[in-house]
Amino acid sequence: MQKIIQAKAQPQRTQDVSERSAKRNLNVRGVSLIAVILTLMFFAIFGYAALSMLSSTTQRSSDYLDSEKAFHIAEAGFQVALRLVKEQWDWTGGTWKSGFNFSAVRAGSVGGGTFSLSSVTPVSNRSVSVTSTGLYNQAQRKTSALIEKSPGALDVALYTNSDIEVGGNARINGEIMQTNPNATIEIQKPENVPGKQWYDTHGFIPTIDMERVKSNAENAGLYFPNGIGPSQSKSLDGKTGCIYSEKDAKITGGTIGTTNNPVFLVVKGNLTLEGNIVITGLIYAKGEVTIVKGKLRSQPSFTGGNATVKGEIISGNINEFSGSFSLSYHPCVQQFISYITNDPSSTTVTTSNWKEVY
Repeated sequence: MQKIIQAKAQPQRTQDVSERSAKRNLNVRGVSLIAVILTLMFFAIFGYAALSMLSSTTQRSSDYLDSEKAFHIAEAGFQVALRLVKEQWDWTGGTWKSGFNFSAVRAGSVGGGTFSLSSVTPVSNRSVSVTSTGLYNQAQRKTSALIEKSPGALDVALYTNSDIEVGGNARINGEIMQTNPNATIEIQKPENVPGKQWYDTHGFIPTIDMERVKSNAENAGLYFPNGIGPSQSKSLDGKTGCIYSEKDAKITGGTIGTTNNPVFLVVKGNLTLEGNIVITGLIYAKGEVTIVKGKLRSQPSFTGGNATVKGEIISGNINEFSGSFSLSYHPCVQQFISYITNDPSSTTVTTSNWKEVY
């Protein structure tokens, strides 16, 4: 009887084991399915993030390119303004020339974008401020700069076609115009030469009506066909107007010219300034001038001591400023503007103080 019961119980245990095994397999498959789902979700999220980053990078690259194009369009607008100022700006009146309609040309298209010139404002009698805005798609860039007219023949302290050396305690107060691209400027103490230094490449100094100066000097008894030496130098004390030296001049003392009655000193040879001397007016030192490959060549020399010049020096070759020499620009030289027959810098226009406006 017991055997029969045991025999009947064996199939029941086998069934229970099978059920437990089936449940375990089902659990394993459930876990695997969850793992697969989680893996798919991870890759989906990762793929979405990668696509978003790629899209964002592409957008940023596109925005950057648009911004760069807008910047160059703004620069193109500034070049248009530079051309308009060169051709149509009245520097004397500080406004556009009569009959010129700036509003009609202040905007334009270039490179698939547009530019607009929002302002052209006088800053001084030789400079205007220009602001240009470039627009490309949604990008906008704005730049600003000064357009400056180079100083004229009688607007600077020193106008030269050659090297300049400023040593010792020598000072130059005023702007400098240098017209030889191969020339150099050596300044021992930069604080002694605070004015702006202009560079032009036309290669020669302004020309003057030499015969007119000579004639006026002859009429005043201040024409020196053999040059100016120590004895002639003494006779110049207190003199004004035109003084003309055909050869070298060495001036060693005295006061020549005033701001109300400046002197116009022309020296065709070398000029040496020494000792305690004050010259107020315009010095035009030319030397023996020849034309070599379109450039003028001369050999005047300026040395120091306590010499002082108020006005301007125009020279083909400055060798040295030294000692306690002082050169300060003074507008009294404008009285001689009618003697200038050719001003090479009068039409030169340059740019400066460029900046981007944010």
